[in-house]
Amino acid sequence: MARLITRADDAGSYRAAIPAMLEGVRAGTLKNLSVMACGLFFREAANDLRGLEGVDIGLHFCLNSEFDAPRWGPISSAPSLTDADGFFLPRPLDLHERGFHLGEVLAELAAQFEAMTDAGLHPAYIDTHMGLDWLAGVRSGIAEFAARKGLLFAPMTPGLDWQPDYAGASASADRLAEALLSAAEAADSEPKLVVTHPAASGPEMAALTHFGSPPGEIEGNREADRRLWTHPRLAAALASGAVEPIRWTEAF
Repeated sequence: MARLITRADDAGSYRAAIPAMLEGVRAGTLKNLSVMACGLFFREAANDLRGLEGVDIGLHFCLNSEFDAPRWGPISSAPSLTDADGFFLPRPLDLHERGFHLGEVLAELAAQFEAMTDAGLHPAYIDTHMGLDWLAGVRSGIAEFAARKGLLFAPMTPGLDWQPDYAGASASADRLAEALLSAAEAADSEPKLVVTHPAASGPEMAALTHFGSPPGEIEGNREADRRLWTHPRLAAALASGAVEPIRWTEAF
């Protein structure tokens, strides 16, 4: 049996994420939902996720705003983290190249955590949006904050964890399910983290672009992630006991 820490990211960043995530939760395949407290639709996400059973909720700590639109910024006062319009920069790399104040990063981390608890969400873990924890001093700061709050700090481990390979705009849930089950079959006894970004297709997702991506590419990728979590092959593997989706708090 392969134990998979199944995770969906970016709840609160756009409306289409939550319905897609809840499909996976109902299917019994999605066990961890990571929430962006600075997202434009965070309050809507909190209303839908508050009291949800059978999953771990995580704080998806965010310091960047990657889409051409919509864009978001910090909850706290953090001028070293924003552009002239008050939005986060597109990539963590942009912060690295421009420079930032670590104190503002840690204050923003505390503000995002407080926003979640104020909204009735109780994070079990902290992870990071677009792997920002490589920025100087940030990983240790998050780890110390998580330890004080009694939370798991759950960054991705390149080369060990699994993310979909979408192959551009030709994303296919069939291909993703085959790749995931192959990775699960080859995994050792340690739990394997699986990270996806499910969202339902529609006008909201069709309009998303970033970093020069063509219209429809992001929509196709996230729709493939949505279909992955209700895919018949994954359901069969779950029913047969070949895979066991687990929460972060069940992993170790």
